[in-house]
Amino acid sequence: VCCVQGLKEDTKKTKKALETWGVEAAKASQWGIGAAQVNCSASPKLCSGGGALPHVKVFDYGIEEKEDILAAPEQFPASESAQALESAGESIPDLTLKINDMSLDNAIIGASQDSKILLVLMSNKDEPPVMLKSLAMALPVGVAFAFFQSPDPQTLERLQINRLPMFITMFSQGASDSGNPNEMQLGVRAFDPREFGKPTFSAVSNFIVQVASQVYPEVGEHYMNNYQSESKPSRRKTKDAKEIQEVTASSWSEVCPPEASNLCAIAFLSGGPGSSTFEDEMAIVKEAQVSQSSSPYVFSWANGACQLSMAEAFDVHPTQLPTLVAYSPKKQRFAGFIGVYGAEAVKDLLSGVLSGRVRTTPMYQSPEVSDLDCTGVEVDSSADIAEVFEDEEDIGDFMAEILAEEQRAKQELADEIAREAAEAKQKAQEEAEAAAAEEAKATKKKKKKKKKKKKSEL
Repeated sequence: VCCVQGLKEDTKKTKKALETWGVEAAKASQWGIGAAQVNCSASPKLCSGGGALPHVKVFDYGIEEKEDILAAPEQFPASESAQALESAGESIPDLTLKINDMSLDNAIIGASQDSKILLVLMSNKDEPPVMLKSLAMALPVGVAFAFFQSPDPQTLERLQINRLPMFITMFSQGASDSGNPNEMQLGVRAFDPREFGKPTFSAVSNFIVQVASQVYPEVGEHYMNNYQSESKPSRRKTKDAKEIQEVTASSWSEVCPPEASNLCAIAFLSGGPGSSTFEDEMAIVKEAQVSQSSSPYVFSWANGACQLSMAEAFDVHPTQLPTLVAYSPKKQRFAGFIGVYGAEAVKDLLSGVLSGRVRTTPMYQSPEVSDLDCTGVEVDSSADIAEVFEDEEDIGDFMAEILAEEQRAKQELADEIAREAAEAKQKAQEEAEAAAAEEAKATKKKKKKKKKKKKSEL
């Protein structure tokens, strides 16, 4: 599934459309939907078919022939980007199982018999989301996918799940201790945002593959081979990519000039070329650079374990390495991402800054690049930094849960106000009735006294 936005020249309308598209395209990447933008002057054939520009075209899942793809894609105005992405998601086949409290055990047994783990999304929603359907299409080997709507409290307690929605993997760990062949030991592992970051398509995919690899090593080997072949950059990308320079005292003014109108994407890595993690960390920067090839970003990297003063200016500390910041030298503002360092997280930050979705922070001190020999300086990878995250807020918490909690709190407050108002009204009514009764009783006594007085006068 792919969504493409056609653009005209650089006009106010185009800029507004780009902002809207940037937000929606970021959502699309989290759901597993491809999104791109096209300059219609350079690619008129792709933009043909009528309709005012800018607009969004949706190429549904399952169309493979080039002629068919260009024949009749769905088309939406740029203002309806959200509806376009929703339409794209609806074209993805639903390969997920629909399970409940009664059928959960059978689903686990069935997956185990097929040498698969079971990935379950537990949610209060009515239908499986686009991301779950995309995951089921992308990871067909060694994984069965299921959607569990509104599990009962007993099931949640049994699986030790304390909030919804939640991705969990379930798998057989062999026969139970009872010796009953129909019983098995159940393994359960829930998605942890502190380990994998925000629950995007990429993050949940990594979680699934990691668990599947541990349970069925051959499944992990399959995905490892496929990911490696897919992640190899094409010749064109390698040719077009600019060199990513290291930030040093002598190169800083060239890499990111103070009065430059472009944006600087600065990766703070755990060490330099000699460190064991350098290649993997730099690969993520290169992937982000390719995805932002038409953007105003200039990419560079710094040894975050060595350039401490510079890193501190961007609120980057050694325990946060590796990470990346987007920096506007002219405006003296920057933004960094929170979460697990990865290609999708970095690309989401960069796109978010361009669209305005991610807020930037003013610099309180100018970045100072020290004239140091950083050769061999790196973060101690053996240091246990898990404690850093123990007291932090759950940074990868599901937005749906947050919104649901806010809505629940609002509803509870509204119910409480209504209840207090009803109680106050009831109390006022009772007091009024009591006062009326008291007044009637007092009036009756006065009448009796008058009668007695008249009799005595007679």
